[in-house]
Amino acid sequence: MTPSTSSTKIYTAADIERVTGASTHTVKFWIRRHIIQATKATEGRGPGSYRAFPRSEVIVACLLHPLALGWQLDQTRSVSELEQIARRLRLLVRNPATSPDIEKAIFGEGQFYLTCFWFFGRELVTAIAEPGNHKFTLHEFFSELSEAPGRAEVINLNIWLRPVRDL
Repeated sequence: MTPSTSSTKIYTAADIERVTGASTHTVKFWIRRHIIQATKATEGRGPGSYRAFPRSEVIVACLLHPLALGWQLDQTRSVSELEQIARRLRLLVRNPATSPDIEKAIFGEGQFYLTCFWFFGRELVTAIAEPGNHKFTLHEFFSELSEAPGRAEVINLNIWLRPVRDL
């Protein structure tokens, strides 16, 4: 059973670096550009100030990191792409329909995948799927990719969210 999670605990940029594997430079860039969002109490502070992050933003950062990496493990996405990805991830983390799957992935209960669909000229579409669970099918999105220009990326939620378990 998934242990209860505290939504009141806060985390530091160092915690985000540790669980994502992203460099200090990358995490500071995400913070400076508001790609990951600090708590309201610490967001408005100037450069060099301590920022605190809710657990939901740590999860967003864990999922953002693999999506920000290029083929050679360098960051190749534009700031606007990173912002769009972070917004979509934030919606998934906060959505009552998908947040239980995210929690299960964190604690290794089942196998979950995040698929991001970029249909050119439209908003990013994201979906979480568990193979063998037929409550949601990705078929419609892949069918649309065969007719509309775009691309899809898939990441294993269990792998990228596993470090959150230890926070």
